[in-house]
Amino acid sequence: EPGVPELRQERIVPGVSTAQLYLPDGKVVDLGKDSICDLQLFEGGRFVNERGTLTYKSDSAEISMAQYSEIRIPRGGEYKVVLPDGTVVWLNAESSLRFPTVFTGKERKVYAKGELYFDVKHDENKPFIVRINDVSVRVLGTKFCISAYPENEGIMTTLEQGVVQVTSGDNQMVLKPGYQAVVDQRSGKISQRAVELSLYTSWVRGVFEYENMELDDIVVQLARWYDVQFTFSALEYKKRRFTGVVRKYEDLNDVLDMIEKTTNVKFIINGRNVTITSVMK
Repeated sequence: EPGVPELRQERIVPGVSTAQLYLPDGKVVDLGKDSICDLQLFEGGRFVNERGTLTYKSDSAEISMAQYSEIRIPRGGEYKVVLPDGTVVWLNAESSLRFPTVFTGKERKVYAKGELYFDVKHDENKPFIVRINDVSVRVLGTKFCISAYPENEGIMTTLEQGVVQVTSGDNQMVLKPGYQAVVDQRSGKISQRAVELSLYTSWVRGVFEYENMELDDIVVQLARWYDVQFTFSALEYKKRRFTGVVRKYEDLNDVLDMIEKTTNVKFIINGRNVTITSVMK
């Protein structure tokens, strides 16, 4: 129709490599994919940042006291860190990792929040330990994913390769590849289940995989990555299920179009708010 203004749909772009690095002396450094920094630390060693990867390089074996640094990822962000021992960690949006400048003593211990994927360098004599609240995950060398967002039913450790031991209070469990341990946040009890690995690790490879998943759960992940807020206009839409693979570096608009095709809902974008409503017949 001539004279009818076309409704311009604003594009909502995906997250980017962005993080804040909190140094042992309290300094905070903003990191981004294009910010190249080479930070010499007072107590020895240095951080090198390039192309969305932060690497810590130790310059001497003289450091006796480990100083902790912390990397924090905002909503709409992700980052990759290479630790002093060569272990690589991918951090998803709204996640953080505290780690020492050098792994002294008998173990390599780090503290995590949110969602992280670890590719741990094997060291027979120094187990690698990840602490999440009161839960610890202990490995020698392996690939696994941890998801411990506050709204999760529990702290989930999903094992891709190797062996991990999950401990929570007096409870302990050793996991085999293809299994996931879930620690109940309240009771501390650990249960395990066989899972489709890619559903939990695909975000590291640039896609979100969904298998008959409720929209209620899907939008939590999308909200964090695209930094938007979702609202359901009726509770029934939360239970609609979607199966598919979404490329996470595409605009949110394209992702939602794809979900709309099979779930019979409509997404209405207004600024950074997305309303989920019915398809008008």
